[in-house]
Amino acid sequence: MAVFVRRPLFGGYTLVAAAIAWVGGIALRAIGPLSAPPPLMWLALAAACALAIVVAALLRQRLARSTGTAGAGAGTGSHVSRAAA
Repeated sequence: MAVFVRRPLFGGYTLVAAAIAWVGGIALRAIGPLSAPPPLMWLALAAACALAIVVAALLRQRLARSTGTAGAGAGTGSHVSRAAA
């Protein structure tokens, strides 16, 4: 019986980005014009940035797959070269 363990999305970096955006919103709340937006706007901004990163990663992966190059997956997987195989 095989056990499959799934990694968090992008190795947990999305959770780290959300936490940093949340703490950044709290820390910058009292500074000048940055105090005007509500704290949830900072989370919306983090979500928009995360979405842009996900879309860019998916497009890069699709482009690498369609052109046959080793784009997003370069450096991972087997360490056997094609010449040696």
